[in-house]
Amino acid sequence: MDDNYALFRDATIMSASTALVIGLSFISKPLLARLLGPDGYGTFALLLGTAVFIQAAVLSFIQNGFDYHAPRNVRKINSLFYSEALGTLALFLLAAAPAYFLLQPASGLTPLQFGFAFASAAAIALFNLCLFYYRAKQDFKRMALLNSAFALTGFAVVLAAAFATGDGTTVFLCRAFATAGIALLVIAFAIPRARASLAWIKKFVSFSLPLVIPGVVIPLSSIVDRYSLASLASVAAAGVYDISYSLATVALTFSSALTTVLAPKISANRDKAPVFLSKTSLVLTLVLCACSIAMFYYSDLVSNLVLGPGYASSNEILRLISLAVPIMGLSGVCVTTLVMTKNPRLAALVTTVQVVLFAALNWALVPTYQGTGAALALLLSNIVITTILIWHLEKTVHKGIFLQSGKNYVVFLVACAPFLLAPQLFGFALKTCVILAFYAFLYQTNKTTARELARNAFRILAACRARIKL
Repeated sequence: MDDNYALFRDATIMSASTALVIGLSFISKPLLARLLGPDGYGTFALLLGTAVFIQAAVLSFIQNGFDYHAPRNVRKINSLFYSEALGTLALFLLAAAPAYFLLQPASGLTPLQFGFAFASAAAIALFNLCLFYYRAKQDFKRMALLNSAFALTGFAVVLAAAFATGDGTTVFLCRAFATAGIALLVIAFAIPRARASLAWIKKFVSFSLPLVIPGVVIPLSSIVDRYSLASLASVAAAGVYDISYSLATVALTFSSALTTVLAPKISANRDKAPVFLSKTSLVLTLVLCACSIAMFYYSDLVSNLVLGPGYASSNEILRLISLAVPIMGLSGVCVTTLVMTKNPRLAALVTTVQVVLFAALNWALVPTYQGTGAALALLLSNIVITTILIWHLEKTVHKGIFLQSGKNYVVFLVACAPFLLAPQLFGFALKTCVILAFYAFLYQTNKTTARELARNAFRILAACRARIKL
């Protein structure tokens, strides 16, 4: 089996799951935004953002070590999992007081709401450990199944709570209970028991320590803009921005799926890193640019039809974030490559600079431009930092690996430029013509990759059809 097919097959399995997540997210988040309103949805977004940040920060002390050692010790994977779980629970106990004193005053949440967010963070972490377990085994089918089950359960629970109560905090609590329930069920019935090892915990923490700073700082990018908007503008402004961000970046779930597959492959086969990186970055820009140009030009339709009149300011935010999405996908691939090729300190430095720049731009732009300022800060910071990452990897891994993907992004920006210069000239028909022309150009300049994607897709579909018949 050739490497390209295996990479694409595994990414497709994950993408099938993420396609479900995309669909459910695209339905549930706008519905939530309508049901809760900008204020209620803003509260829900701040609670969820805080929980996601805390779990990511805590896992940064241990997760990268597990990701590095687990693919090399697959026979001991169960012991490694329970070692990581035990270490994670201990880290949460140690983090409780610092998290409260450092984050609660800045979050705009009440002490009780912050407690809910912290407890939810522990539940999210346990669920993510289960996903990481299957990723380390390269069992992407079970990983996709678990991810899909979580998406379906969360979809039903969150919408039911929103319809019943209309309260952002209650909706968040119901989501937290669902997350904890799924994680505990998987640990109890799907992962074989094994003895946790203090030695493995020490190895995980030792490997992860150089990445603690970016592990804590990077997730700040998911809350620094929301916190800035909540404190410098309003909770409602944070809600409008959050739903706009969620819709504009929905295609990044494909990037996450591809990076999920890429990480253990690079870790186990570092000599093939240039091949994997070149192929991944090219496929990524093709998909993300194709999705983002549609969101860019049809942002007014999304704002008016999907979100409704209470979210009129989301139009400009959607456009700016759409410009950032392809470069955000490339940034994720670059950082993953640095970590998996044992360059954690450089990854730490670059990502820390990115978030500091992002935070500074937010504090400079949000007071005047509110959500639009936060979106502009996102675009500028990602362009700067991804340019640095690409320059470094071109120099140290292999020259030319980002050439075609870089060209795709430049063409994408050129295709969006006319609307930025003269938006009054663009009706629905002209917007559609520009999008179709861009798709045609993208295909013409990436024929080999496009055809390879099509061939592999047909091979996977044929294999699925054969299994269904059996």
